[in-house]
Amino acid sequence: MRNHIETPQFFLQHGVINNDLHNYINSFAHDNLYIHASAAPEAESLERTPYNIKEGHVLLTGMPRYDILENDPQKLILFAFTWRSYLNISDSKSIFESDYFLNIKNIFTDKDIIETAEAKGYKLCYKVHPVYKDFCKRLDLPKCIEEYTGSYKDFFKYGNLLITDYSSVAFDFSYLHKPVLYYQFDKDTFYHSNIVEKGYFDVNTMGFGLVTETFETFKKEFINLINNDCKMNPEYVERADNFFAFRDKNNCKRVYDEIYSILYKTEV
Repeated sequence: MRNHIETPQFFLQHGVINNDLHNYINSFAHDNLYIHASAAPEAESLERTPYNIKEGHVLLTGMPRYDILENDPQKLILFAFTWRSYLNISDSKSIFESDYFLNIKNIFTDKDIIETAEAKGYKLCYKVHPVYKDFCKRLDLPKCIEEYTGSYKDFFKYGNLLITDYSSVAFDFSYLHKPVLYYQFDKDTFYHSNIVEKGYFDVNTMGFGLVTETFETFKKEFINLINNDCKMNPEYVERADNFFAFRDKNNCKRVYDEIYSILYKTEV
């Protein structure tokens, strides 16, 4: 009986990896798995233990979708909080009483936040993980807070400012040199209660915006950004430029060339 040999497989990724996902990736890793990365720190983390990726199989190419990202801000302030694995979606009462939803509602019902944004002509929109979509609609939010129903591509294109906690959408947004404000109200418990583990990416030293942990600090920085016309601080522009390996819109070509050379064992 011949030994089973896996055909080459190429993992283009859902987004830039910032957390430790070795348990997930190792579950399908094999000798013929290749994984594409967008940044040198990301690639270096995937090449190290505890990841079981074969040497030379991490390909620093950039993410194909970044080739078509556009930048046309339309006075939108966007909120994108990531999911919490510990929240039981079958138990509505516990979800609505959780710190997660109480903190989100606290933002969207704060008079100063709403009035500051409206005075400067900004519209507030949220885009949540699909599993929480129905719950947000039942939060009885002010009419000025709307769900963003467009594509993620347009989400990045039209937004002026992104508010997030741990979501990897911050990478796409900052790639366009747009400001990010992190609100990590459960920083002490997030990595202990979710399935993801903290990885190489230190948001305080590598992130693309200020990290806040209390509502008072978040509110102050939010208003400061609005009053500053949602401009990205030069420090964070530099971080974004240093993080991403490529900005030449040739990511698709690099991915194609790598796949072609591996499949046909030839130099492109």
